[in-house]
Amino acid sequence: MQRNGCTSEYHCVVVGKLTAQEFVQQRQEVKDNWAKHLLKAKKSSEYVDMRGRMLSRKRKRAPCSSSELTIKDVIASLVAGEEQIDVARMNCVLYDHEFAEGLSSALNTWTPKITTVTKKEKTKKRGQRGARRADDDDETRSEKD
Repeated sequence: MQRNGCTSEYHCVVVGKLTAQEFVQQRQEVKDNWAKHLLKAKKSSEYVDMRGRMLSRKRKRAPCSSSELTIKDVIASLVAGEEQIDVARMNCVLYDHEFAEGLSSALNTWTPKITTVTKKEKTKKRGQRGARRADDDDETRSEKD
């Protein structure tokens, strides 16, 4: 069971695998993000094992190649269907309505302390910085003279 913040608890169940065809249909950004995640994940023994299998296949294909997996290697393995990502369903088993309502009401009364600067003020500040630099240059020049 996993806890999401403080308002709910979920029970996760693997319900299938993301096939090569489904992976291919993802935007490149999604593929890259999955590859990065798979390369970095250390807590999931499934992902660690997956990387081991990918690296083993890479070494068999080109024994002299690097011992490191790249994003390109991971994506190629998923596209080829050599590896698949589990698809999980999350069932909410507990939801703390009281806590969620408390957060909601606190948010309604919360006022962010953000000061906004208009474009005109930004331009004016940039101009002042530029003017100071020009003055500094003039002083530097007069010292050299």
